[in-house]
Amino acid sequence: MTRSGSRVRAWPGWARIGAALLVATSRSVPPAVAVGWAFGMDFEPRHAVTALIALGLLPALAALLLNRAFEAEVHVAAEELCIARAGLRIEAPIASLAAVEAWRIPLPGPGVSLRLRSGAWLPVAIEPAPAELLASLAAAGVAAPSHPNLAYGAARQGRLRRIWQHPLVKLGLFGLGPTAVLFRAHQIIAFGGLLGQYYQEGLRPYLATLVEYWGITLLYLVLFASTLRLGAELAAFAATWIAPARARSIRTAAEAFCAIAYYAGVPALLAVRFLA
Repeated sequence: MTRSGSRVRAWPGWARIGAALLVATSRSVPPAVAVGWAFGMDFEPRHAVTALIALGLLPALAALLLNRAFEAEVHVAAEELCIARAGLRIEAPIASLAAVEAWRIPLPGPGVSLRLRSGAWLPVAIEPAPAELLASLAAAGVAAPSHPNLAYGAARQGRLRRIWQHPLVKLGLFGLGPTAVLFRAHQIIAFGGLLGQYYQEGLRPYLATLVEYWGITLLYLVLFASTLRLGAELAAFAATWIAPARARSIRTAAEAFCAIAYYAGVPALLAVRFLA
């Protein structure tokens, strides 16, 4: 059999559970903060920032570290499946494998577990599930699933990263526009002109106010983008279950929705705020 190799994460059970909890927490907390704020929960921006750092950013970083720690290479060669990562090497004859089973809950991402003919499971599970690996196993007679979770994962992994999706563009560059609008409005209302605070209080207070508005704007943009992303992912996941064969089209629609809703929605929300 020809060799096929892919980079994956090889998860033991405890690590997969930990990574799944970290990913679920990091992705759900920002939308939860946004929804709470939208429905009138009374907390200051610094409390929102604290929550985002403690329950959003830190879990995301921890999940990233776990991803790095359990990176592995999997390949099929000479009628044998080999999974290798730092400190671990598993070699299993293809004949000993009974089936490939997709995870019911695709966290920390869509993946598969390998069941042996003895009824036991391979000590590690694989995420993501490379199409080349599944094809090699299927060709060797190992039952491989055609599962909506795997279709969703393959479509998401294969998406093209556009320049407007980069955080430096999405938050940094684009964020300058809303910051300028809100800061200018504040200066005119509070000090009578764009440079009013500078003339009355000096450069340092003026710049401090500018930084404060920039930080608050970034906070709102992060919350808005995170909420859009979670909604789009849930909708794409559900739609892929309904029509797995159209997973790539669904992914394209989800990415288009996020981009349009974000880049058009932010100016629209600003307009509503000033016209209300």
